[in-house]
Amino acid sequence: MVGTTHVSALLEADGTVAFVGPSVWMILGWRPEDLIGRNFSAYIHPDDLEVAANAFAAEAARPGTAGSLDADADIAAEYRLRHADGSWVPFELLRNNLLGEPDIRAVLVTGRPVRARYALDQALGELAYDPDSITALAKLVDYLGLRLPGTCSAVLVASNPPEWVGAADSGPLVAGRGPWVAALASGAPTYNRIGEPGVFDQSVERAALAAGYRACWCEPLPIRRPRTYASAMGGLPLTPAALDPVGVDGGRGTGREVSGCLVVWSNRDSEPPVGYLGVIERVGGLADLAIKKRSDRQRMRQLVDFDQLTGALSRAGLRSMTAGSEKVPRTCVLFDLDDFKAVNDRYGHSVGDEVLRAAVKRVSAVMRYQDLLCRLGGDEFVILVAGGADGHGAAVARRVLEVLTPPIRVGSVEAQLGASVGVAPYDPAVPLATLIDRADKAMFAAKRHGKNAWELWTPAPV
Repeated sequence: MVGTTHVSALLEADGTVAFVGPSVWMILGWRPEDLIGRNFSAYIHPDDLEVAANAFAAEAARPGTAGSLDADADIAAEYRLRHADGSWVPFELLRNNLLGEPDIRAVLVTGRPVRARYALDQALGELAYDPDSITALAKLVDYLGLRLPGTCSAVLVASNPPEWVGAADSGPLVAGRGPWVAALASGAPTYNRIGEPGVFDQSVERAALAAGYRACWCEPLPIRRPRTYASAMGGLPLTPAALDPVGVDGGRGTGREVSGCLVVWSNRDSEPPVGYLGVIERVGGLADLAIKKRSDRQRMRQLVDFDQLTGALSRAGLRSMTAGSEKVPRTCVLFDLDDFKAVNDRYGHSVGDEVLRAAVKRVSAVMRYQDLLCRLGGDEFVILVAGGADGHGAAVARRVLEVLTPPIRVGSVEAQLGASVGVAPYDPAVPLATLIDRADKAMFAAKRHGKNAWELWTPAPV
């Protein structure tokens, strides 16, 4: 039937096409009447023709072996078949020898494009090994396009801000408002015709019509069963069961979090055929897994790369942010809070934690966006000043002292701290670790000279 992902054909003993299913039009672009009466060999890639001809000749020589246990009976083989547009589509073909059946007298050949299988293999490989899972989402979209002819798909990730991942030609289709907004908000699938009033932005609608699409199917992730379809296309829902509530708020009440939305544009002016629903559900499940895997990794990176008390980078985060950019000019400014231990000893660590947070907030407010602030440990921090020009480090050191000199108030406690700051100028001949060590030495020199001051590292005299 039209809409299936397989092609079925009956071939006479000489290879003439006696019958072919209507799905050949969706998959290979041929009308059945274009093929019936012609020899099947005309549609096989020349490099595959000899193998295919030998296999079919063997079938013709042994009529009536369908379902037998012969060693070479009913073997699936891969061939490239010619699409109506002239391209070649890899197919897996399975032969079923019915030449001995008096009412049939033909070989039943069933085939499916293996390009979709390759795409799925790639998607699963990316899902297993890609740290970010975005590539896996893109491969899943490619796979869906191969499995559902006449469609174009994209995934809207429910991140902040929302992020689209889709086929190369999906850009204009998602550059505006559409039914995915309602699908994400309600957690219920929506099926809409292009042109329905108030559903699509005009630019999106124009792009869809120009591409030949007539409907848009939106499936919130995860896809759940049983399901009720909210459709403006008329008719009764496919399943009249209640849909479990879903919320994008992370699960208030009985709902579950929506991770994203699978959006499929179709040249059909209808809801998805029943044969498509299983494919959409499987892809939706894998897409939901990829999104959640990415979210889990991002949360893990947040825990690893950032100091959970102050929000500054951790040592691991600093290494991650500077990996591969070791040659970028940077000046190193290192500081610690003077007499911070006395605050902890007198008022307790909870007050000390608040003082650290307040200090980082003050320093962050006078940093440029391209500079990096890292907590090395305790009350010791380092700023990597981008650019490395003479005077940049000194300017940052002065700003740090300026913002940390006023007392820091926590409740009824007023902590007078200040800072000791060391500056190590950019040196292309040494690694970052050496720059930090130089700034550390300069910071201790500032402490020895009375604290609440800054010192510039200079090489020891020879």
